Amino acid sequence: MRKMTICIFILLWPIITKAHGMDAMAYFNLGIENRMTYKKINYFSRALELNPSLSEAYEKRGMLYYFQEKYELMIQDFQRFIEFVPTNASALRMLGIGYLKTGLYRRLFPASPALSNWSRNLPVLIPAERRRIGLSATTIKPYVIPPQPSILGVIR
Repeated sequence: MRKMTICIFILLWPIITKAHGMDAMAYFNLGIENRMTYKKINYFSRALELNPSLSEAYEKRGMLYYFQEKYELMIQDFQRFIEFVPTNASALRMLGIGYLKTGLYRRLFPASPALSNWSRNLPVLIPAERRRIGLSATTIKPYVIPPQPSILGVIR
């Protein structure tokens, strides 16, 4: 009886491990290959449950949340992604967009004298945001590139 149980277990082991033993990268790849957004999010979420240090899954899922306009979830995913890859400029940009869309960017700049004029240092602000925080059109002066001599003028 014991030998029979062991034989059945050995015969069923490949089937059991194939059905339930998908690793995080397999779910990540399913998320990449799938075309349905909600399925992609489910696959990336499952991959992150199995391997929370899979940074690319945070980035991909965060972008999907962005397109679904779920900015709070997007911010969480990009914060986690930036913990793993702190020098990724596009992730920092997406995090900033998430803060801007939710209005949470004000938390980044506390009310202190040193940071009270933070917006005047930005080269461009969205016009609606400029009006909302009380900036006039003349507050931020654009940088003008001085005229350069023409190459044709040098050749003649």
